[in-house]
Amino acid sequence: MRTAAVRQGPELDLVACTSAAADPESLLTEIGGWLTGNGYTRDGFTEALTTRERDHPTGILTAGGGVALPHAEPSLVARPALVVCRPEAPVEFRRMDAPGRTVEAGVVLVLVIAAPDQHMELLSGLAGVLGDGDRVRALAAPLEPEAMLDVAAGQLADALPGAP
Repeated sequence: MRTAAVRQGPELDLVACTSAAADPESLLTEIGGWLTGNGYTRDGFTEALTTRERDHPTGILTAGGGVALPHAEPSLVARPALVVCRPEAPVEFRRMDAPGRTVEAGVVLVLVIAAPDQHMELLSGLAGVLGDGDRVRALAAPLEPEAMLDVAAGQLADALPGAP
């Protein structure tokens, strides 16, 4: 990851980052390594994240562009977070609804959630955000991580349980 910024919340931290990675495995390896190195996840998270993405793609085509929603085994989460990563150039992820097809993800939302109920609550909230093209485009805007945190907090406020 080129740069990262964090905003701590009572139940969930919001992490914003940028990356020069050109493919999903490299991008998720960078993010997973940062998460483990900063105490958000346990050893094995990165491998679980990349393996799950290979086996169960998370790319989604929205009205605002491509998005990916990778996540991994909840038992590997130490501290809950949502990572909002904006690749410098869109990264080609396989689509969730059609794994033989791809989507150019301009924003990657990595769900770092340990509690199954919080996971479902977050996914439900994100569904509303992803259905709004303007909100997706705002999340994918070419900003530095500190500014991304402000945009993400505003665009995702109604979707994030206990977020900052």
